[in-house]
Amino acid sequence: MPAREQFASAAGYYAVALHELGHWTGRADRLNRDLSNPFGSEAYAREELRAEIASLILGSELGIGYDPGPFLARFREQRPLVEAAALDMNNRAKVEAVAREKYL
Repeated sequence: MPAREQFASAAGYYAVALHELGHWTGRADRLNRDLSNPFGSEAYAREELRAEIASLILGSELGIGYDPGPFLARFREQRPLVEAAALDMNNRAKVEAVAREKYL
């Protein structure tokens, strides 16, 4: 995680921290997701979307808000992959969000 001072706002810092926490849940002894997918693959985009959904949900639940800026910057670069991943994840996201709460 970059230092807090590198972010323009507290919301931006916490959005990224919660995004990274979303990835943390994928470790083998947690939700056991494959985190080795190469950048630019649909599986990589799917994992990024999972982490961003976690950031959005957790930020809302914790009352600290959500800053979509960092994600939107990446989204523009990978839009086709993220859109394909989003379609695939429509039902998975709900199931994983419930399971993720066990670890947070």
